[in-house]
Amino acid sequence: MKKPLIGISSCLLGNNVRYDGTHKKYNWVVDELSLYADFHPICPEMEMGLGVPRETVRLEKKEKDGPVQMVSNKNKTNLTQLAKDTANVLYESLPSHLDGFILKKDSPSCGPERVKIYYKDMPFEKGAGIFADHLLKKSLDYPIIHEGRLHNPELREDFIIRVWGHFNVHKLKAKISDIQNFHKKYKFVLLSFDEPSFRELGRISANNKNREPEEVLQLYQKTFMQALFQTRTRKKQANALQHIYGFLKNELKEKEKKNILKLIDRYKENNLPFVALATMMQHLIDISSNDYIKDQYYFFPYPEELELFLDL
Repeated sequence: MKKPLIGISSCLLGNNVRYDGTHKKYNWVVDELSLYADFHPICPEMEMGLGVPRETVRLEKKEKDGPVQMVSNKNKTNLTQLAKDTANVLYESLPSHLDGFILKKDSPSCGPERVKIYYKDMPFEKGAGIFADHLLKKSLDYPIIHEGRLHNPELREDFIIRVWGHFNVHKLKAKISDIQNFHKKYKFVLLSFDEPSFRELGRISANNKNREPEEVLQLYQKTFMQALFQTRTRKKQANALQHIYGFLKNELKEKEKKNILKLIDRYKENNLPFVALATMMQHLIDISSNDYIKDQYYFFPYPEELELFLDL
């Protein structure tokens, strides 16, 4: 397992599986992300046997308080049970080591949110597509997103950090020293998501309760992903950056120290893009003699070539 494995709606890879025989190729996924991750494509409607081309389908309710159904638009064929059975089969056939999922937005099968649900031929409310709903109810520990959110640079980076975090933490062996070393390298990433979780993970990896290594690993993996599912904010990022500065300040001149702290405050107040601060601090890390700070994953917790922070 050399690369993260990401489940994905097949049409986003450029496969002609949509109702009209076309695709919804997502260029960044195909042209860039595919260089560093592998994909497991799925198309629930093809698996349902609907074929290409096919009649369009939608979600609707017969009664306002009734269950959501999948219905073909033209013939009004009720496909709900077929869709649910197919969702279960697809889920059961998913690889056991998925690190994330990218779903097609607005799809009555794959859309994870804000999918139109009709009542009396009018949009009535919004929800999740049938396969996506099945997936979301499984309380999985890997991130799930629709491709529309990947257009947002912050949400895109958060998703990729979680994918590679899941991939990396599940490569760990049940060896306490390995878990502790991993925790040290992820210190500032974790601080940028949730400091209390970082502290708890430190206690878990220290193993003061003398748990068996396998138990420590499982608890660490679970808590680690829970931490990455917290929300990053500029305040949290600034806190992590100030901690990084603490490892660099002894090698800096007084004027440089004041300048860095000023820039961190400007970033915190949304008056400076992250890339400006990150570029400067990376340079200071590169010329630093501090090996601890050089080993940190903070600026690149995913392949450096993706350069996602350049858009922040």
